[in-house]
Amino acid sequence: IRWKDVPVVFLTAKTDNISKAIGKLIGDAFIEKPVDIEVLNERIISLTENPRKIPKAKERVIEEILEKIELNG
Repeated sequence: IRWKDVPVVFLTAKTDNISKAIGKLIGDAFIEKPVDIEVLNERIISLTENPRKIPKAKERVIEEILEKIELNG
């Protein structure tokens, strides 16, 4: 499986605008705590039923992050 095929869901207590923007930029879903289980379930179903399409700009950002993680790891 390639990383491009794995949906990324951020489940977080962070509600500031920067966290939201970054989460939406690199993730497929951004869900704030407290979690509504029905919303979480709907997002998961939506992500698994629809093929993941990553815009090129988003793909570059994710690749850069992964490269930095590999260099530091």
